[in-house]
Formats: sequence, structure tokens, C-alpha cells
Amino acid sequence: MCRAAGALFLVAAACAAQDTLQQRLRLSPASNELRQQSLFRFFQEAGCPDLKLQPLLKGAPPNVVCGVPGTRRTTILVTAHFDKTKRGQGVLDNWSGASLLPSLLEALLREPRPARFLFIGFSNEERGLVGSRHYARQMPPHEWREIRAVVNIDCVGAGPLKYWTPRADTGLAQLALRIAAETRIPLEAVRLKRVDSDSHPFARKKIPVIDFVSLTQPMIKLLHTPRDNFDIMRMEEYQDSFRFISAFLTRLAQED
Repeated sequence: MCRAAGALFLVAAACAAQDTLQQRLRLSPASNELRQQSLFRFFQEAGCPDLKLQPLLKGAPPNVVCGVPGTRRTTILVTAHFDKTKRGQGVLDNWSGASLLPSLLEALLREPRPARFLFIGFSNEERGLVGSRHYARQMPPHEWREIRAVVNIDCVGAGPLKYWTPRADTGLAQLALRIAAETRIPLEAVRLKRVDSDSHPFARKKIPVIDFVSLTQPMIKLLHTPRDNFDIMRMEEYQDSFRFISAFLTRLAQED
């Protein structure tokens, strides 16, 4: 059954997206090369207006970059890494985030977009944030100045949605909590130790960032193991994550 979670959602569109969410999530390709290729194809199917690959050094799969124009000189980055380690299927970490990006794009294409969006699937996060560090190094200064926020999605759908503190920008966290109250989708802050994410290179540049996750500290031991498979996913909470992040991005794009 499709659950409507408040006035911010087009219920029919949210319901129609559920089958696609599950189909894309279940694919979870076995190699990082196939994951990159699948993500690129998903963006094509979603109607990405400006889709390209950003090559990396040392033969790693390229970053996947989907640009969506807006009417203002403000850019919002929506990011997730698509790579996995050799052990496990990497469904939670982080096909759950990467395969969500095209569905978020589809949701945003239905509405006017004052801000420009860049959806980025980062490569080689598991080898030290290689893809996000490379992307950040290649950005010219004028593009840095136009970034309103970086919204990073990493390991969602294995439990209720959370945002990672203390890295989260205060303004973005407050907006997220308002959206949670309006949509009645639970959201809480979580502190995670001994982990990092692709928001790091941007936070170092003083860009406002927020990471959406479903992890708790005990769950981290499941990552990079055979237990990271589809069985640990909770589809109702994965769908809630999609609806919440769609609403968050829509509202964020409308703010100055």
C-alpha cells in the first residue's frame, strides 16, 4: 500500500515511484563498473537533461554527473557513492543511496526548479573518498561560490531516516526537521564514529552540507560484510526516505 505523508507530496506520483525504487535497488550490480553503467542508464531513463561522465585517475570507474538547469545562479548538489567493497552485495552501502538519485531527479522534474541541481554518483568512496575529492579539486572558484548546499545520501532504508551530526549545517538541519514535522516522517540526529562520507571535501570548503543516513553506531559493523544484502533493507522506510528527501530538495530549491 502506498502511504501519503502530507500535503507536500503528489500522492499518485509517489505511489508510481515505489515499484521503480524497488526494482533499481534490487539490481545492486556485483562490480563497480556495472554499478556505474547501471546508474548512468537509470539517469538516461529518468530524462536527465545534461548527463556526463567525469573520468578519474588510475582507471577507476568515472563519476556520473547529471545536471538540471534552474532559473537562479544557485546550485544544489545531491550526491551518493555507487561503489562497494568486495565483500557483500553493497545494497545498503551504498546502492541504496546511488539508485535513489534518478528517482529524486524524476520527482524534481515534475516541478519548477528555481535552483540548479547537480546529481552526482561518486566513484571509489570506499578507497578514501576518491571520486568526491577529485570532483571538488576540479571545481573552478565561481562554481564553489554558487553552491547552496550539498545533500549526501549514504546508507538509507535499513531503518528510520536520520541526519548525521555534528557535520550537518545548522540551517539545513533545521529545514530538515521542519519538513519532518510537516510530512510526519520520523527524523532524528545521529552521531557516528569511525566513518566518513563524500560530504567531507565540501564541508572542508565551508559549503553547507547534510548527510542523510539510516545507520546507528552498532549497524556499522554490518557494512563491508556479506550481511550487507537486500535482506537488511526495509522498503517502507526506504520509500519514506525517498518521499522525505524529495520534499526537502523541493523546499531547498525554493529558498534564497
